[in-house]
Amino acid sequence: MSNKVKSTESKISKFHWKNLLRGIVQLYLLYVVLGLLILYVFKDLGVLHPMQDETWKPQMSKMDELFKTKSKILKIPIPAFNGKGEGNLSACLVEKPGSDKLILVSHGNAGNLGHRLGLASLLVSSGASVLLYDYQGYGESNGGATCNNLLADGLTTFDYAVNDLHYKPENIIIYGESVGCGVTTHIMENRKAGKVILQSGFTSLSNAARDKLFFLWVLPATLTPEPNFDNLRAVQKPHPPLLVIHGDKDQILPLSYSQTMFEKALPPKEMYICYGEGHNDIGLKNTVGFIEAVKKFVTAPLPK
Repeated sequence: MSNKVKSTESKISKFHWKNLLRGIVQLYLLYVVLGLLILYVFKDLGVLHPMQDETWKPQMSKMDELFKTKSKILKIPIPAFNGKGEGNLSACLVEKPGSDKLILVSHGNAGNLGHRLGLASLLVSSGASVLLYDYQGYGESNGGATCNNLLADGLTTFDYAVNDLHYKPENIIIYGESVGCGVTTHIMENRKAGKVILQSGFTSLSNAARDKLFFLWVLPATLTPEPNFDNLRAVQKPHPPLLVIHGDKDQILPLSYSQTMFEKALPPKEMYICYGEGHNDIGLKNTVGFIEAVKKFVTAPLPK
């Protein structure tokens, strides 16, 4: 009788562990499939949230009057748009009379350039002109919003600033906001910009996604799709003077991302922390401090 009980317990134990192991493997495979779907199928939909809004246009004249600027709406041709026909990126140049410097802003994943007029009003206080533009699928820009298109649009806009607006590359400060940091580091790696500002950024798209969705950690790094907007890798290579800006109350992309980038970036580099500010209110609480930090960086002579 005793031997029969032991035999039964042994079978139950084996059955239990066998099913537990099977369950773990099935859960792992489920996470892998779910992760691959998010990264490869729904990546653009999950990351990008464009808006088509034109209500910002009447504000341009008010900004010009207040900050002594001259603003105008531009249409930037998209090279080989959809393989045929014509397409344009919508843009707004906020010109500071007498300045030969330009801050080219690649904005975040939501809204459109009209939501960055407040940022432009802060940046022109540095003494530079500001060029805002919308990626494909945003605002009045033609095309569709994809991560690949964002990178191409950044290069298109930089080339337009040099070839059509006639700014010298060394006088262009490329400015990335949030997801736009990935666009900005892409420009940095492919064009000769004068300086770089990364505001409210992240180390890479995959790292940010893993911190939001824990099950993505089961995916090997080799399965990460491009573009990965790998800002950390970009700043670890030789680059123009770099200013990293981040709010210490950012609940969307934590300050630790920018701290990591700053610590591991090659010089020349600076960091400005916006204390008491989050992801969407940079420069609004300590406006003077933000303007002074940007102005000091923009007006500093380039290293020889």
